[in-house]
Amino acid sequence: MRKLIVTLLAGLIFSSVFALEVESVYRNSKQNPHYWKNRKPFEGYWQQDVHYMINATINDSEESIEGVESLIYHNNSPDTLYEAYFHLYQNAFTPNSYAHELRKSGKLETVFGEHEANGLGTVINTMKINDKEVQFEVRNTILYVKLPEPLYPNQKAEFFIDFKTYWDKQDQGNMRRRMKTFAHNGYTHFDGVHWYPRISVYDRKFGWTTDQHLGKEFYGDFGQFDVQLTFPNHYIVEATGTLMNREEVMPASLRETIDISNYKTERSMITEPVKPDGSTKTWRYHAINVHDFAFTADPTYRIGEVEWNGIKCIALAMEEHAHNWQQSAGFVAKVIEVYSNDFGPYLYPKIIAADARDGMEYPMLTLDGGTYPGHKSLLAHEIGHNWFFGMVGNNETYRASMDEGFTQFLTAWSMKKIHEADDYNNVYDKYTVFYRYLLHASNENNAILETHSDYFNSAERHGGGYSQVYYKTATMLYNLQYVLGDELFQAAMKNYFDQWKLCHPYWEDFRSSIIRYTKVDLNWFFDQWLNTNKQIDYKVKSVKSKDGNHTITLERKTSMHMPLDIEVKFKDGSSEMHYIPNTYFTKKTDAVVHDAWLGWDDILTEYRFSITTDKKIESVHIDPTNRLADIYKLDNTTKCPSTFKFSNYKQTPGTFEQYHMTWQPNVFYNHIDGFKIGVDISGNYAYYKHMFDATVWYNSQLLATAENLEPYAPISYKFNYKTRVADLVNLDVDSRWLDGANINSIGLTKYKGSMTYKAYFKSLYRNGAFNLNYLLYDNYWNNNLWNNSLNLEVSKAYRYVGGNGSVGLSTRASALYSDYNYARIAIESKNVHEVGKMALKTRVFGQLMTGTPAPESALLLAQGNNEDMMDEPLVRSAGIIPKDLGGFGNDIGNFHYGGGLNLRGYSGYQATNTNGTDTIAVNAGLSGWAINAEWDFMSLLDPFKNINALGLNTYVFADAGILYTNSADMNSGFRMDAGLGTALRISPRYFQNVSPIVIRFDVPLFINRIPPGGSTDYVGFRYVLGISRAF
Repeated sequence: MRKLIVTLLAGLIFSSVFALEVESVYRNSKQNPHYWKNRKPFEGYWQQDVHYMINATINDSEESIEGVESLIYHNNSPDTLYEAYFHLYQNAFTPNSYAHELRKSGKLETVFGEHEANGLGTVINTMKINDKEVQFEVRNTILYVKLPEPLYPNQKAEFFIDFKTYWDKQDQGNMRRRMKTFAHNGYTHFDGVHWYPRISVYDRKFGWTTDQHLGKEFYGDFGQFDVQLTFPNHYIVEATGTLMNREEVMPASLRETIDISNYKTERSMITEPVKPDGSTKTWRYHAINVHDFAFTADPTYRIGEVEWNGIKCIALAMEEHAHNWQQSAGFVAKVIEVYSNDFGPYLYPKIIAADARDGMEYPMLTLDGGTYPGHKSLLAHEIGHNWFFGMVGNNETYRASMDEGFTQFLTAWSMKKIHEADDYNNVYDKYTVFYRYLLHASNENNAILETHSDYFNSAERHGGGYSQVYYKTATMLYNLQYVLGDELFQAAMKNYFDQWKLCHPYWEDFRSSIIRYTKVDLNWFFDQWLNTNKQIDYKVKSVKSKDGNHTITLERKTSMHMPLDIEVKFKDGSSEMHYIPNTYFTKKTDAVVHDAWLGWDDILTEYRFSITTDKKIESVHIDPTNRLADIYKLDNTTKCPSTFKFSNYKQTPGTFEQYHMTWQPNVFYNHIDGFKIGVDISGNYAYYKHMFDATVWYNSQLLATAENLEPYAPISYKFNYKTRVADLVNLDVDSRWLDGANINSIGLTKYKGSMTYKAYFKSLYRNGAFNLNYLLYDNYWNNNLWNNSLNLEVSKAYRYVGGNGSVGLSTRASALYSDYNYARIAIESKNVHEVGKMALKTRVFGQLMTGTPAPESALLLAQGNNEDMMDEPLVRSAGIIPKDLGGFGNDIGNFHYGGGLNLRGYSGYQATNTNGTDTIAVNAGLSGWAINAEWDFMSLLDPFKNINALGLNTYVFADAGILYTNSADMNSGFRMDAGLGTALRISPRYFQNVSPIVIRFDVPLFINRIPPGGSTDYVGFRYVLGISRAF
């Protein structure tokens, strides 16, 4: 009780100290020229004013904040208020919160830290309104309180709140939270964000904004913050606002000691300029024209500072990183300069980039990570938020696109300016903005920007299309620049910032600002970009020339329409620009202006214009600046832009401006062809159109070891082609004359969320008995017989709490001209359930087959069949794997390929069973079921866990199943095995386009049926060398 009285008295004293400042500073029109009433965005606009006075004490051992908050709230609205709402953001990270329910719906396992598990987020001890104690109701992250008396327009109320907020102890939980703490080098780091009870915004659109916090965005009232933070004496603190008692907490001698210039080289030991002695320091901050207050604290912070135009640009680095932050403050100053000059002046006295294992923005403070120069883009982005979110205070909880998208645009803008890149066609625009939107637009394409920030398909973080609030919005702004012209766009953006700085705009306000300033009807533009998922796709359809008259025909292939800049190049080396408006507005341009192309959707999808000249046309190119967000640019020009170069064994690049092809040598070996000397050629357009991979080999027979080498084919090839033919539908073509097999397939693959659908025709054929000699299992393929089939497959990937998995259903029926007549249906389910640092991996498989199947497509008891093995280069033919390791005999063999029923303990064994009168081989058949399980120790026993190119999994396994043959009364009987295994995964670091190789060594210590001609013990040492894994 005594503690409570002392706390209340402290709060009252603290409140009285600052109570007079609200009128004289933030709301004083003369002292604060930026106050919104001095320059309303439009007549009749209003917003609420706040003045927070908070006295907080940080307990670094408990990892909590105890605070008293006095809030003076001015009702500038025309409405009488009868209740109020507050955000208690940290309650989102407790059991059964709305954020937790979101994770449950996404089947994500949630781990709570010590405080989180106890339901400790922000706890409200007492609340008073105008000196009257009130009852309140906490609904997860929203506190509701009924006002003791109505708050009339142009009146104010004072709230007093005693509260306590908890960090998650050393970030033990796995929910993504921004208010965090972590240990490093024996010290504790604290980030204090969204830590105090924050009144909800009451605005002209919603009234009270009462969104539950799901871990994403925020919204707050502009006003004044006067905050006292009491820390143990050895912490270095920075925060929103001006430090009012610098000499007391940061004397010149200490500031000089921790200057980042003293830490240019890496140190083995962290210095301790201030030794903890049990005392405390109180840091006092004052800020106006902000809507939030955040802080960061760390005993090892070292400070770099550069000033630009009176603004202190501060880099705050943990000492272990300080040597790699030497240039960061200077970069921060450059970013501030670019944004101030190009979009509007920075209004605050300082900006901080703090080393905090994060990427988040707050007024005057950004929490970042990484090191220079790698973190430049991150700094540019988070600093940009002080323009859009910070000074232009949109409701990001409702429409995150208005700050994240604008800031993504600023990020590319500043990076290319600072690095003096070309205004167009530069890597910063492409990789920061365009490519990520175009990849989305050409694939799932489900993002509508006019969507609540928490409503993107109930997905966490950037999933469900949410990432497009960054990339689609930024792309839209570049396309707005394309429509208006650079000069008008720049002026309009500056006007928008100036009109809405320190106010609360929505999308309709941005639209109105741009339209009114430019005096251009842009509703068609914003309607398409904000309210639809329409795409841009134009084409140069034809160029016809006769007697000096050149007719150029353009086609719009999708429903979204835009104006077009067109470059015409002539064979004499000259060129000229042409401009085709899509409305009655014509931007400022030196190009030849043609009649408007007034078409949309299916109306007027073609447009023709003529050029009269004696020059011969070399090429016609739509949008040479590449700002137009066209999803397929190869037909934007009469000459397909392409590249062809050596791959350097890296993945073929995928961009939207060119078709990329690469080549590389390919050398392989089998025991008949000997060394196969070949070349790979691959190509793609942005990894969704015209993707192909082709290899041609000359089969030299050098060092071939097979006894009979004739007749062999001197040339072999493989060819795979995929291209998008409809929304998320690919055409797939595969053709191979390889290692004695002629394999061809053609079909369609449809992707829809977590579902994949396939329909395809497949043909397998081996010409002549000689070509069977390639195989490790040459008795399980018939020569000169066609195995043609129609196949339908559907699969679904899923997650559940604690794991993930997939389930697939496949059907096959013999097709026209097949020499076999069979049908099958199979189902397979695979799951990985994580248990700490280990995992239980399971596979359940079942197949029903009727008729007379091709032997290469039979179901095998122990492993995958020959058809499956043709997809694995190491086992499609003997050579790398010696021939004598293949085949089936009377005892357990020593080679295994994952698949089939996968009873690896019976590898290489021609298992038999008897029905009383006959003994029949049961290692291959028609139908069967199996359950396979592995208890995987994952990284616990992995000596290569710090080597990216290698990974070693050690596991205990067990397999069980039954195989049914084509004999009505014969099956394998129930069989099982168990043992130990290890799998080495090799992912060549410098050979990105080489598929990973998995080599297994399994020891089936137990089998329940003993081969009559070999092993006599149920338990004994056996081993199999394996390639690939069935699960």
